[in-house]
Amino acid sequence: MEKSVRVQGVWPEEARNEAVSAHLRGGVLGYATEMSALDELYGNNRASREERRASMFKVSGLQTFMIGSVVTKMVRYLKYLPQEGETERSRSTVLRCPAARGRVPISPHHFSSADTPLEIVVGCLYKPVENNFPVVDGFFLVDAVGKGVSLPEGAEAPTQTIVLLQVTRAGCHHTTTSEVGRFRELMAQSFTNWREMENRLSYEMIYVQHTDSTSITDRQRCDRSGMADDTVIEEFWNRISHFQVNLEAPITKLLCKRSTMSKRWRS
Repeated sequence: MEKSVRVQGVWPEEARNEAVSAHLRGGVLGYATEMSALDELYGNNRASREERRASMFKVSGLQTFMIGSVVTKMVRYLKYLPQEGETERSRSTVLRCPAARGRVPISPHHFSSADTPLEIVVGCLYKPVENNFPVVDGFFLVDAVGKGVSLPEGAEAPTQTIVLLQVTRAGCHHTTTSEVGRFRELMAQSFTNWREMENRLSYEMIYVQHTDSTSITDRQRCDRSGMADDTVIEEFWNRISHFQVNLEAPITKLLCKRSTMSKRWRS
């Protein structure tokens, strides 16, 4: 499991423990991340009802995407919100690709547009520090594309998908071109490779809701704000495939089961 390595460049020299392989290290890191996510979910279940509403929807709702077994269960309940002329069967989420690299992110990362820009990479679940960050509560990158993705004429087929997450109790979550424009600007300020990758990605938006929420049943609008680039921003918004999921009983039951297993493992 571990090996002792010699650390040079410091005095006195010291030995440190490292995983015997990168593959094993990734597995251990993923398992530790899952246990941390389950602990957070378990803690929220023991809090008051109002505390759960405030914390679970903005934190634990995102953490569920870091637990492989839960993601596998969740995709069965994901519903595509079709554009005009489509049906619910027109597209499927990239999360239905079980072998896709990055399908289940293993590392949470908080970011801020005020910090030094980073590179968006596969394997991280990105969460904005700003409370008023527009459009999304978090996102992650996957090295695959869902089925049924439409392309503008002459466009090169994308090979990666950015999965945008919005955790909400509301029955609608429409936005505006000014908010979407601000989202794009903040992404450019926060990530060094955003401008390069922005136009070659496939996009998915997943609205995550609890069973006692009013379900979002239609694709969400992006209303015009009277900006000079309204049309360009609308075109960007129209590229995003919208999905909705309720955290149904089978999903929460699995979360509780996994949480119990993690407690036993630690005891």
